[in-house]
Amino acid sequence: MATKPVEKPVHDLLCQALETEIGGVAVYRMAILCADNDDLRAEWQKYLGQTERHVEIVRQMFDALDLDPEATTLLLGYGITGGAVRAAVARARREGRALSGVVVQSLWPIPETALTAAMTGVDRVVVAELNPGLYRREVERIAAGRTVVGVERLDGELLSVEQILEAA
Repeated sequence: MATKPVEKPVHDLLCQALETEIGGVAVYRMAILCADNDDLRAEWQKYLGQTERHVEIVRQMFDALDLDPEATTLLLGYGITGGAVRAAVARARREGRALSGVVVQSLWPIPETALTAAMTGVDRVVVAELNPGLYRREVERIAAGRTVVGVERLDGELLSVEQILEAA
C-alpha cells in the first residue's frame, strides 16, 4: 500500500534520528579500528551492534508511518494487527475519512519520541491488539491528555477492519 507523506515535523525528526544513528555507527566503527585495549574494543563492538539496530528501527519507522495531517484520530497496531490497521486506514480514506496509522515495529522500549510525534494534531488514539490492553496502557502513559481507546481480542481470532474502524 502506498503511504501518504508524513508531516514535515515528524519527517524531520525521523531524518535527524537516522542521521544521528548512522553517525554513531561510523564513530563506533572507527573507534574499534583505533582501540588498543581489548576490553574497550569489545565494549565498543557491543555499542556498535546496538547502534546498528537503532538504524534498522528508524528505517522501519519510515516504512510504518502512514500519517494524514488532517486526521484527528491515530490508529496504532503492531505485529499481526498491523495489517488490519493499514487496511482500516486505507478503507477510511477511500470513504473520505481522515485517519492516520502507525504500525510499531519494536514494542520495548516503547518508541516514545516517534509515537509522540505521530500523535501531533490528534485527540484520539485507537490501539489494536490481541491481548487485554497491555500496549494501550503504555500509550496512555505518553498520550498527554488524548483519548486512548483499545480494540482488543482475547479469543484467538484476529481483529477485523470493521472492529478497528468502529472504534475510530
